[in-house]
Amino acid sequence: MKSKSFVVGALAVLSFFFIGCGPKGSHFQEVREAVFDGSEMLNTNVELSLGIVPLWMVETVASFVDDPEVQEARAYLDHLNRVDVGVYEVQGSFQSKHRAAAARVKASMQSHGFEPIVQIREKRETVGVYTSMLKDEFPEELFVVVMTEHEVVLVRLQGRFDKVIKAAVRNHAHELPDFNKLFKEEIVL
Repeated sequence: MKSKSFVVGALAVLSFFFIGCGPKGSHFQEVREAVFDGSEMLNTNVELSLGIVPLWMVETVASFVDDPEVQEARAYLDHLNRVDVGVYEVQGSFQSKHRAAAARVKASMQSHGFEPIVQIREKRETVGVYTSMLKDEFPEELFVVVMTEHEVVLVRLQGRFDKVIKAAVRNHAHELPDFNKLFKEEIVL
């Protein structure tokens, strides 16, 4: 047991040496600059960039944890190559700037070949999910932008999403409806 604890601790410490101190991707920085026009006072809660080596280390550490949710997350991490995350707290209200920021983000995404697959605008929250459409193959990059009244969250994921979807279906197949049964049932009016 002590050797497992030592290995987990050593991997955790080593992973900090490989973790970037902030998202280094130019597209991530461009989207961050598109969201904020410079007049906001920000607190950066998290700004993190993980490449393939730190993700592998996180996956390795997760293999020692017996929690089913951690094991499920591990199945998804296996197919990711890069994760950039930024969580920013806005001093004062950001709500009045959602529309302008969303328009700037959309323009930035389109200039990099991204198309929106989900866009939700509610009274106090704006969510956009964009994917890269440069290739004819299944997209390998996903960008999520969430803006609330006092917080902005940016997440950029690169990886094999076709395999992530297959893992999700495999992990949650028991929760999906049995479509064969639904189509065979006769509906009487």
